[in-house]
Order: sequence, then structure tokens, then C-alpha cells
Amino acid sequence: MSRYAIGIDLGGTKVEACLIDENRMILARKRRPSEPRLGGEKVVANIFELVADTAAGAPYEAIGMGTPGTYHAGDDILYGAPHTPGRRIPLIKAVLGDSAGVFGAAFLGLRAMGLMEF
Repeated sequence: MSRYAIGIDLGGTKVEACLIDENRMILARKRRPSEPRLGGEKVVANIFELVADTAAGAPYEAIGMGTPGTYHAGDDILYGAPHTPGRRIPLIKAVLGDSAGVFGAAFLGLRAMGLMEF
């Protein structure tokens, strides 16, 4: 059975996701607006909708995400992203909790973000 991971690129105008397998093949790649002007909860909702759409039912094991700003794992908040100055955006663990599995934040391409989780 194949193993899958999701790579996410969160930016100021869009969020992009890809589904990769253990052979480093990108199986799906999608994007949508990130909409930070509508608040952190909307950004998070857009991420999860995009992940579900990109995975299309594939049983992914992990999510890797790259984004500007500083991510503090202790409180699961993204601080000071250039496209949302002064905002604090709650991220993945706040929404998924223990079901999130391994989560990583890095400044890499989509494929690398997914691969770092294997």
C-alpha cells in the first residue's frame, strides 16, 4: 500500500497544496485564495478545505507546511507573517488536535514539505 503526505504553501494571496507519495511523485496539486483579510479562522478553514480536496480521500500520514513569519509550536500560532503584519494566525494543531500526526513548518518547496514528513 502506498504512503502519502500533503505539502502546503501558505502565502498572502493563496494557499497551495500537493499530495505526494513515497516515490516523490506529485499526484495532485491545487490552490485557492488564502484570504487573510477575513481573519485567521478563514485562513485555517481554507487550508483544511484545500487539503481535503487535494487528498481526495487518500490516507495521508502527515502534513508539511511552509509559510513566511515565525511559527511557535508551543501555542500553535503564526506570528508576524509579512502579508498579515501584527496578526496572530492559529494553525494546524489547533484544529486537528491529536489527529494531526506529525506536523512540520519549513521554508521549502511543496514537494520538500511533503517529503520532510516521511
